Amino acid sequence: MLTIYFLHGTTDELGREQSQGISEVLFPDVNYVQNKHAITITKMFVGQQCHRWEVKSVDHPAVNEVKIGLIRRIPSQPEIYLSQTHKVKRNVISLLRKGTLVEVDYGYIPSVKKCSGDTKSNKRYPDVRQSGEMHKRRLAIVVKASGTRVQVVPISSNEPPIGDRACFEMARSSLEKLMHYNDQKKRSFAVCSMIETVALTRILPPLAKPVREAGRQAPQRSDGYPHKVSNIDIQALDKALSVTVGIGDYKEIKLKNTELYLSNSALKKRLVSLQEQLDANKASLDVAQTKVSTHDALWNMLEDHYRQLHSTKSHEEVSDIIKDELKVWIEIAEDA
Repeated sequence: MLTIYFLHGTTDELGREQSQGISEVLFPDVNYVQNKHAITITKMFVGQQCHRWEVKSVDHPAVNEVKIGLIRRIPSQPEIYLSQTHKVKRNVISLLRKGTLVEVDYGYIPSVKKCSGDTKSNKRYPDVRQSGEMHKRRLAIVVKASGTRVQVVPISSNEPPIGDRACFEMARSSLEKLMHYNDQKKRSFAVCSMIETVALTRILPPLAKPVREAGRQAPQRSDGYPHKVSNIDIQALDKALSVTVGIGDYKEIKLKNTELYLSNSALKKRLVSLQEQLDANKASLDVAQTKVSTHDALWNMLEDHYRQLHSTKSHEEVSDIIKDELKVWIEIAEDA
């Protein structure tokens, strides 16, 4: 099996790989239906400083031969991967809070070329990207970053199935500052069901409009990772992630729990107020009971005294006499 690499549009050969005793090889198949996007490969050719190449064509001139046309992948802005930034700025991981936007090189899905000339899928090669897995370079949302691992949710322009609550459409405000991802005609969906932990060597800042740099107009990749999703998208992210892990009502329960907490706090304050009021009422009741006891004692003393003065009167008549005199004394006191 022979794989030949050449500069696309020319006959200049870059290098070749000869396989002996091997009946099939993997190759970057730009003709594969799932690879309708730019495929970048890494190849170290003698005499070439460039090692990142974009695949432009794939031909099969013979049953045991593959010709791959490449162009130099020279980005307009330097591509500093997170692993490189981390070497000189260790605290960069702390900047990747939930909602930070990054680009991720997921890689591509290769095809298989057999010595018979047939090309097949790579389903028997689980050591490379497989059909159904996330692939190509794409935007992603950081869920959590710690140490040398970053959990991300990929973003796709493919519309998810109706009713898929593990996906949500990104707000335009989250993407408006980014290059390549702010096309008004394209919708963007966060695919939380494909959350994945990726290495720092796959992550780089997205190309975006300048941040806090007056006078600079050219897009740049800021290794401070300043671009975040909107608050609306953060809420949607939490809700979709809860569906992904099987607790779809998490947001509702959390909201209800917050409401119950606030209600409980209000009830506790009300309880303290009522307890203070109850204590005050008890103190007033004690004073009133003391006055009632004093009143009863004085009444009994008066009754005994008036019975001696009016021995021929009945109990009721003596009580009436006392009440009448008390009424007179009260009127005199009020007039005074």
